[in-house]
Amino acid sequence: MGERCDDDAAHDHPGAAGTPEPAGGLARVPARGVTITRRGRPVLALMPCEFYESIVETLDVLSDPEMMLALRQSNQDLKHGRRVSNAEANKRLGQ
Repeated sequence: MGERCDDDAAHDHPGAAGTPEPAGGLARVPARGVTITRRGRPVLALMPCEFYESIVETLDVLSDPEMMLALRQSNQDLKHGRRVSNAEANKRLGQ
């Protein structure tokens, strides 16, 4: 899907590793993203790396049939009151 967002990657912009950040830093980092338009039509989405990575992770889970089955079963367990304590879960996992 593209290059991963991480703090160690070198980027050609102010604030990158070894490059001084402009005085005051960014005015505001949006929580979700910004839509960039051309002639009033969306052409690009600019978003924080953390948001992008959460979208990719969500898509990975949604595209994995086994994960989706486990998620549905977990939701059914919660709906029907089938729960275990943290201590019991750790015991079952051998921790």
